[in-house]
Amino acid sequence: MMPDQDRTNGDGIPSPDSGRAAHEPPGRRIRLIKGGALLLEPNGFRIIATRGFKRSPSKSYESITHIAATRRALLVATTSGLIIIRASDFPDPVTGPESARTAFLDFIRARPDGEFGLRRIARLESFGQQ
Repeated sequence: MMPDQDRTNGDGIPSPDSGRAAHEPPGRRIRLIKGGALLLEPNGFRIIATRGFKRSPSKSYESITHIAATRRALLVATTSGLIIIRASDFPDPVTGPESARTAFLDFIRARPDGEFGLRRIARLESFGQQ
């Protein structure tokens, strides 16, 4: 059965901001190559693998401990592990990881508890620098 077209982004994948509350930031879809995407949804984020056939479980923003962009990848550390999205998975491998990092941080900042979340990430990152 096909998803409701009003709640999809046109390719059968539910729109990241479907059903969001008024105080939550709208969802954001960051395109990856071969039909994949990084979805920043109101309650968490997930990766859609190549051609949209496989979705990762949703991870809460509260679980993020570090977000880094390197020449080779976007790294998202969570309390349960490390998510690596290779630079070559972005349409523009040169700017993709840093653009995605900025989008992640902007999305977290726009949440009702965003400033608290950013302070928590900064505090945890400072421990790593000691």
